[in-house]
Formats: sequence, structure tokens, C-alpha cells
Amino acid sequence: MALTKHMTNRKAAPKTIESREDRLFREEREFRADKLVEKWSRVKEIGRGIPELPTQTARNLAILLENQASRMKRMTEAQLSNSFFGLTKSMVA
Repeated sequence: MALTKHMTNRKAAPKTIESREDRLFREEREFRADKLVEKWSRVKEIGRGIPELPTQTARNLAILLENQASRMKRMTEAQLSNSFFGLTKSMVA
């Protein structure tokens, strides 16, 4: 009787133990994000304040910068010109 009650209570308890695979995935993701923070903090104008940010904010910013850089590499000159036309026009006026 006590064993069945123990088993039902165990099933109802929330899962608090993180699986090994989840922990390794999380640690790898954090490691890659930290490498991106190092990479972007070496860029003179962009990365100057990244090390002073909170850790998670710095990681998110570095990931965002990496995604933006990879997308801009794939853009053609015409696409870049069209994308930034309004920006340069408003800055000159």
C-alpha cells in the first residue's frame, strides 16, 4: 500500500531534475553565445560597451549582431542600396 502511494506521489511531483542532454545543450548554447560576445566586443565602435552589459543581454546582442551580419553578407548591392536609401536621404536633409 505504501509503495503504490509513493509511486503516485512521485508521478504527480513536478520534474525538477534537468536531464543530462538538456544541460549539455544549454551549456553548449551559452558557450557559443559567449564566443560571439568575445568576437563582437573586439569590434571597435560596435563592441565597446558589450562587456559592461548583463551577461544574458550581451549574449542576446551578440547573437543578434551575428545574425544581422550573416544576412547582410547575402544581400546584393541593389538590395543594400534600396534598404538604406531612406536612411541616407533623411540624414542628408
